[in-house]
Order: sequence, then structure tokens, then C-alpha cells
Amino acid sequence: MTVNACAVALERNIEVASWIRDQGHDVMGHGWRWREYYAADREAEEADLQLALQTFERVLGERPLGWNVRTMPSANTLDLLAAHDFLYSSDPANDEIPYLRDVGRKQMLIVPYSHVYNDERYFIAPTFSTSRHFAETLEAAVEYLCEDVDHGAAPRMLTVALHARWSGQPSRTAAVRRFVEYVLGRSDVTFMRRLDIAQWWLDNVAGW
Repeated sequence: MTVNACAVALERNIEVASWIRDQGHDVMGHGWRWREYYAADREAEEADLQLALQTFERVLGERPLGWNVRTMPSANTLDLLAAHDFLYSSDPANDEIPYLRDVGRKQMLIVPYSHVYNDERYFIAPTFSTSRHFAETLEAAVEYLCEDVDHGAAPRMLTVALHARWSGQPSRTAAVRRFVEYVLGRSDVTFMRRLDIAQWWLDNVAGW
């Protein structure tokens, strides 16, 4: 999986950082601290970005290649990501599959986020009344996307966003377990880290 983490959070939770690294999970940068970068000026955002990269390097042994800010990006975010050689951004939630966007003289890969297949929907109307509704929504999405592919569509991606403070509650964890077991029971679906999705897309999209 991909863990969306602030640099300071991992620095203060070394056991979690070690677990992420040892299990081979991917980290997507979520800022140096949890800040509203859309309200920051370019210099402040870049300073935090540099601090974040230094912290991730120190804590994880490598920097993240993907980025997703809290709430929404600023007008400068994509420029800064391109300047610091990020592979992808996951700030937009405007599509279901990756796409390329021109950023100056470069192209930045966008691996879209999702506010639909997201446990924040326990709190945003129309809400999931129970964890069963969340699990059923995820399973229905997988079935529909697989039907698309069966009828000749290109590979599909489903972003499932979970927050420890929400899906970490026992009754809601049941939905996560049910969905994981459902996917593992299918031969035509796999879990992928966001970094691997981004790299696969960049390696293959030119031929389409």
C-alpha cells in the first residue's frame, strides 16, 4: 500500500516509519507538517517541501516520489514538484485514471485521488451508515471496472483512501478486512503501491 504521511509524523513515530520501510510499502509525501499550503506563499511552501524531503530521507532512507497536500494545492505546488523531480502528484480528484499535465517545460503525471471511495464518507453526506455500506460500495466499483476491462477498456485503477483515525475503529476495520479478502479472492485484480502505478503508467502510456 501507499502511506500518505507528513514528514514530522514519521519522525515522531519511528516504529511506524520502520514498519513502512521493512514491509516495502510506499510513502507519498503529505507535507512537512499538516498545513494548508494553498494559503502559503511560494517561499514558505518550498521551504517546507525541502524540510520534508530531508526528513523523509533521514527517517526512511529515501525520499518520496509522490505528493499530496492537505485539503488542496496552491497555485505553486505543481511547479515546485516538477522542480524537485517528483514522479507524480495526487492532489487532483478529477479522474479515475492517471494522466499527464504540462508544467512549464515538463510533464507531471497526475495519479488522481478519490473522495468517493474514501472513508471520509462516514462523515460527509450522503454518508455510509455502516461499514457494510462502505465495503459494498468498494466491491461494486471493482466489479464495474472489471466489466469495463472485459469489454476491451484499458486497465483501470481504483483509489481507496483510508484514515487510521476513522477506519481504525473496530466496526469500520471490518469493512477494510472484507474488501481486502474480496480482492484477494479475485484473479483479475491486484493491490499496487501508488509509486508502481505511476511507473507502470509512464512506461506504457506512450504506446497508447
